[in-house]
Amino acid sequence: MNSLILPLLVPFLTALVLALLNGRYVLERIVAVASSLALTIWLVWLLLYVDTHGIQAVVIGGWMAPWGIAFVADRLACIMLVSSATLGTIVQVYTCWTVTETQQKYFFYPLMQITLLGVNWAFITGDLFNLFVAYEVMLLGSYGMMMVGASRPQVRQTLKYVAINSIGSTLFVVACGLIYATVGTLNMADLAVRTAALTGERSGMVTAASMLLLVVFGLKAATFP
Repeated sequence: MNSLILPLLVPFLTALVLALLNGRYVLERIVAVASSLALTIWLVWLLLYVDTHGIQAVVIGGWMAPWGIAFVADRLACIMLVSSATLGTIVQVYTCWTVTETQQKYFFYPLMQITLLGVNWAFITGDLFNLFVAYEVMLLGSYGMMMVGASRPQVRQTLKYVAINSIGSTLFVVACGLIYATVGTLNMADLAVRTAALTGERSGMVTAASMLLLVVFGLKAATFP
């Protein structure tokens, strides 16, 4: 099901279009809301399709699983995609009255689409390293939105945010390295099979890497420390 890349492709192309429309403030808002609304409707259809026909998956990059770039849509992933897209659409409608033209001039709407791209990517990826990439894309957009206007308080708080997430990103890469060195794969479906067969010291390494990932997700979700 090649259309599984639409949750990534639509925000990416929308961000490019919005960047080209910079300065046409009303048109920017219309395009941003229309794009997110259309994607939300499609994701609702995808949820219903997955509920009826089962898990859908696609592997791109010219390689088959577990080496290719895998995207997987199960019921939970689709529920999360619909939830995030719906919330993103509502927020963008709200910003039509709260985001000023000065803030729009600094590419607020393209950056928001990049953030939504990262969120969707994180929910639909079937590979641990691609989850890391999705997080970084999401963070890049959020860094930009925090800096829109570049006032002194914004810069100060953004630097704290960047520092904390940089620590989390470093730990994420370390955890991915440990898991790959121990198990030999980062594909999530393949990991489930291989880790179940591990015993002894190798099983302990996977447990340690899993706890490290728990700390990373806590940092990224602002629940830890």
